[in-house]
Amino acid sequence: MDPAIVEFASLVETRASSLDGQQACHVYVAQELIADMKDRIERNSLADALSNICQAAFADIEWDWQTNRACGNSPSTGMLLSAAKIQSALTKIAASCHTAELPDTASGSSSSLGVSGMTIQETAPEKSWTLCQSFPCWEDHQDADFISTVQMDQTGDFIAAATRLGKIAVYQKNPDQATAALQPYQGYCTFQSHTAEFDYLKSLEIEERINSVRWCPRETADSQLLLATNDKTIRLWKLKSSGSQEKNAVTNKGYLGDQPQAQGLSVKAHPRKIFSNGHIYHIHSLSLNSDGETFMTSDDLRINLWHLNNNAECFNIVDLKPVNMDDLSEVITAAEFHQSHCHIFIYGSSKGCIRMGDMRAAALCDAHSKNFHQSLDSEPKSFFSEIISSVSDIKFSPDSNYILARDFMTLKLWDVRQESKPVCNIPIHDHLRATLCELYENDGIFDKFECGFSPDASRVITGSYDHRTYVYNLNGGNPVMEAMFEGNQVLQADQVSDGIPVPNHPIAFDNKCLHTTYAPQEDTIAVAATSEVLIWRYTDALK
Repeated sequence: MDPAIVEFASLVETRASSLDGQQACHVYVAQELIADMKDRIERNSLADALSNICQAAFADIEWDWQTNRACGNSPSTGMLLSAAKIQSALTKIAASCHTAELPDTASGSSSSLGVSGMTIQETAPEKSWTLCQSFPCWEDHQDADFISTVQMDQTGDFIAAATRLGKIAVYQKNPDQATAALQPYQGYCTFQSHTAEFDYLKSLEIEERINSVRWCPRETADSQLLLATNDKTIRLWKLKSSGSQEKNAVTNKGYLGDQPQAQGLSVKAHPRKIFSNGHIYHIHSLSLNSDGETFMTSDDLRINLWHLNNNAECFNIVDLKPVNMDDLSEVITAAEFHQSHCHIFIYGSSKGCIRMGDMRAAALCDAHSKNFHQSLDSEPKSFFSEIISSVSDIKFSPDSNYILARDFMTLKLWDVRQESKPVCNIPIHDHLRATLCELYENDGIFDKFECGFSPDASRVITGSYDHRTYVYNLNGGNPVMEAMFEGNQVLQADQVSDGIPVPNHPIAFDNKCLHTTYAPQEDTIAVAATSEVLIWRYTDALK
């Protein structure tokens, strides 16, 4: 039997298990489940083998497989369907895949279903991921003071973790080799970057929450520059250290979650410049240019270009605001500069598009040079389709040949030379399709998870719920899950099924790993788990 069909059957069984214990299933959820099944069948040329089976199974419960809606002669049941009936149809499809004589559509080839990323590496690697350090961002943090962003500098020697209450905690790599193995990072400094403000002209309160931080090139060996932004204001901070760094560290109670600071080291944060009044809407993205002199900020409708030495003006390079706001069809969700070409940038949209702009072509880059988008216009859309396809984060690979994009459900890897479809799709939240209504009601479906590349672009990372972090080995375009962390532990094989939580596993939607960052020169990951920073390293298994 075709391995792709076997994988499809396994996927359908997982979908059926996700409905366990539910009495009703919302129509939108059913449409999303079926639309995704149809997309996988078409994408992997399984229509001849499976379409009739799926159509017959759903016809038994009076659901039209082709139009993805209730049959015309089906009695009206409002917006709720019987979860048991949906589950029975899925169970029939899975059973038919296992027992029927189906044509082998990919004989002698590996599965191309696109869910290979949901399998865990079975062979024991010579190296393994281990948790080498964890510390709270703030020892006396309030309930609402969670980490809102985390970022490593260009060397990996410094980590900045910002919070919802406008504070920034900075950690420095431990210079003492004797203790660095047990404590890779130590406290460097903390400071209040932003405070709550009030816009009296618009009667609008501006929260102190820091949305993004970025490290600038160092001025001197003992000073660093750090950009931080909340919804309206970008601040440039200079971190200046003085004194010697002794090998013996002392603990400063209440400092950075009770983390030791190098003895004799004094660090002060000085505000260098304040960049304000550049955005009407809330700033969500901040990216430093490879020239080291300019940076861009993005809100829902505009992207602005700033110079680090000039806070009096900025230049608008993308403007999606229509003349009539009733004509607005999409918003900007993320923006990022190219790794080495200072004139190239990309931005993601709420429609799942990734557009590339070239500032050499025009001052205003509304006319993009490339548009990376997988068209699904022929596919019946559900209520959630556009919400879950909205891009939450984008990253260039270190060699700039690929773009990694995260939406709510998947990770997508794009080749910059191919705009029509991604190289691979890595499902992250497939097991949550049956709970999309719940996530919509508690606003969880709008959570923005970040992603990142390893220095050699062989691995990608992203976060999830239950304080989970996923590490995938791209494996030449056939991604394989290399590790899955939950909190401070690596999950074992009996705790997951095909790379997702076992059925009936309760999911803590409040425990989110939204923010992750990969060290630029080594296999070290910093993860923000609510109010705690976790440091993971890929080291020899015997160590």
